[in-house]
Amino acid sequence: MVVWCPCDASKIKSGIPSNIQSYYNNIRDVFNSIGILSFGVKFISCREVDDFDIIPEEGHTRFEREELIDSYSYVPGYISFKISLSEELIESIIDILYRKIEDIRRYHIYIHDIDITIDCKGSITRNDIYYHIVQKMIMYLMKT
Repeated sequence: MVVWCPCDASKIKSGIPSNIQSYYNNIRDVFNSIGILSFGVKFISCREVDDFDIIPEEGHTRFEREELIDSYSYVPGYISFKISLSEELIESIIDILYRKIEDIRRYHIYIHDIDITIDCKGSITRNDIYYHIVQKMIMYLMKT
């Protein structure tokens, strides 16, 4: 999963915000408080926002107000983090995120995307996957 957190882009030096540890701590605290206990957090990048699609403008305004940032010098930006949830079941993660989305946003954490991957043990080729998909489709079509 990738999350974005608002930040003051004018304070970013050499690509990493000086208070990055507070973001890590905030993410860990929030995810632990909503019941997601096994995860990893990794910094991806930070920069000035191009639009307000992920973090709405009012999210930046609330962040600016709560962090006591001078509104005249504030430049809306974001910090992105990758959150790995390898030990959790996808069904429970989706359920928790759905129920707790407003709690997560209250702490200035906005979900950008969720990618689901499956690790396959052993060596699997493209032909193996193709054969499996075709077999499943045939079985499905025979049932309908």
